[in-house]
Formats: sequence, structure tokens, C-alpha cells
Amino acid sequence: MILNETGKSGWNWQQNALISIDRQTGTVTYNPDYAVMYLVGRFIRPGDVRTGHYSSAEPCLVVKGADRRYKIILQNSEAAEKTIRLHFGANREASVKIPGEALVAIVLPVASGE
Repeated sequence: MILNETGKSGWNWQQNALISIDRQTGTVTYNPDYAVMYLVGRFIRPGDVRTGHYSSAEPCLVVKGADRRYKIILQNSEAAEKTIRLHFGANREASVKIPGEALVAIVLPVASGE
């Protein structure tokens, strides 16, 4: 999870880390994967169930929560702001405007009957 500024493990292999710490300066860097793990850990809970969805070609995760909420994690990899249209649940739709190069979490109530 945490590596020094070299990005290498104890066995000297280049690794991907959630957090990097520069041993010289003490600077802590939260790498891009940290945001993904933060959002998943913050919004998705035991008992939530991944549900089918359709979106643009954007990376997307949709779960239906035991708390009767949809939790949607979306990524816009492009530099420009973008509107992403989602289809999920029992014929539900949502259009979401996401800033460029952003990862967002959206929480929506589950409709009655779903």
C-alpha cells in the first residue's frame, strides 16, 4: 500500500502503490489508485450488490445498497468535462456531468418497486 520514492518493493520490483513517501523530504503523495480505493471503501458496504448497467464507454461501477440506494462510481479519463448517460436498475436513467480527469461517486435512491 505504501512505498518510498523509488516505487520498488522490498524485493526490488517496481510496484504500484496507493501512497508514496519521499524519504528525503517526508512528502506524502496519494497516487491515483488511492482515490478509487477511497471511494469504494467510503460508499460500498457489506450487503451491497453489484448491478447491471449501461453507460458510455466510461469506467463505471453500480451497486444497489442494502440501504436502498444506488451507489455509482464513474470515471472521466478525458481532459474536458463530459456528460455521461447511465442506464441502470428497473429502467432508470441518469445524466451526469463530470469534470475532466475526475473520479466521482453518485448516490441515488432506489425507486419503489425496485
